[in-house]
Amino acid sequence: MRASRWGLLLGALAWGCGGGTTVVYIEAGATPMDAAAADVSTACPDGQRRCGERCVDVNTDRDHCGSCGLACPGGRSCTAGSCQLSCPTGQTLCDDRCATLSTDRAHCGRCGNACGPGRVCADGACGAQRRCTVRRELSVNWVSNCRGPGGGNAAVVAAGLPAGTYEVTPLRSAGTVWNPVSFPSTGWMWSLTCDNLAAPTLTTGGTLYPTPDAAFAAVASRTERVRFAGGDLTCAFSDNPCNDNQGGVSFRVERVCE
Repeated sequence: MRASRWGLLLGALAWGCGGGTTVVYIEAGATPMDAAAADVSTACPDGQRRCGERCVDVNTDRDHCGSCGLACPGGRSCTAGSCQLSCPTGQTLCDDRCATLSTDRAHCGRCGNACGPGRVCADGACGAQRRCTVRRELSVNWVSNCRGPGGGNAAVVAAGLPAGTYEVTPLRSAGTVWNPVSFPSTGWMWSLTCDNLAAPTLTTGGTLYPTPDAAFAAVASRTERVRFAGGDLTCAFSDNPCNDNQGGVSFRVERVCE
């Protein structure tokens, strides 16, 4: 056994000649393939290791990330021996997703810096929400835009509004109708009814008031945020009949940046 071990040692010494002598201890009965495998520590440059038939840096190699044979899935790169999401130019990896730090509300300016409710991220800084070009002041006349006998039916009060989130704000106004409950009195109220935009808090709830100002002051909400699917905004008041009504309601719509 001792002679056989020494023979393998000498064979290894001869095998290493030419580019420097490498001493490798191999058990008796080992094959030449075992000898080649034993020499992995000196076969590759510093900072690399042999994986299969080539030398790789397991800190950056996508096919051998952290260890031989550990490949990163599509869209991920190998960084410091770990597979990480590879973000396009202009984006940064934050919480395992790519974020645009100049506009991302969850990662504004830096990873983890979230903007609070009602605020947006612009140029990497959190700020108040801005209006996005659309600001219209509109009116619904309770006679000409009234569905019922003596009325003029619905009206397109704003054509071609883009889709988005809008803030709807009542403007000083009110309408009056005949009130059969307190016959023969009339009274003033505020209510906005549109076919494709719902703002249920913008109302006096059917209660009648002695003056337009009193009705306007009683509107439940001063601003309501709503979604609009885009297109023509169509509104109307419904009554039976319409031709004894007076006034109507005015309101402002402003599209909010998102």
